[in-house]
Amino acid sequence: MNHTIVFVVAVTSLALLGAGCSPTETVKTPSKPAGESAPSRQSLPTGVELPADFPVDVLQYPESKVISFLQDGTPGHALLSLSSGDQSADVLAWYEREYVQAGFAKGASATRGDTTSREYLMGGVKMVVTVIDQAATSPKTPSLISVRRSAVEPNP
Repeated sequence: MNHTIVFVVAVTSLALLGAGCSPTETVKTPSKPAGESAPSRQSLPTGVELPADFPVDVLQYPESKVISFLQDGTPGHALLSLSSGDQSADVLAWYEREYVQAGFAKGASATRGDTTSREYLMGGVKMVVTVIDQAATSPKTPSLISVRRSAVEPNP
């Protein structure tokens, strides 16, 4: 049941954050102009980058476009929503390779319809990668991606 809730929250967050956003540009290097504070929620129009304090372990898929990001003020919590021209299987394989190579352990995995969600755990950090395969309905952007970082309590 807990995995179902995580799955539903991730998919809902991705859908809500991406709805109605303006055109975006590929973001490669996070940076923040001096003296500017990081927004708590931002929809990224062309030319805007992630803030410098955005968690570096919330990985951005290569050549993806940022739809939006969210930092809720809780230390270490973040959500990044992306779109990609690559197939969902390629996106999922890339995230698995990158997180496992970084020392994360594979956690739960769930697939429902065209949506797959996978967990990666390390220490007190849980990453949840959710990919929606929309190739049949949107061939130019076949993958919508959500990467969510949160703190988890260690098991007693």
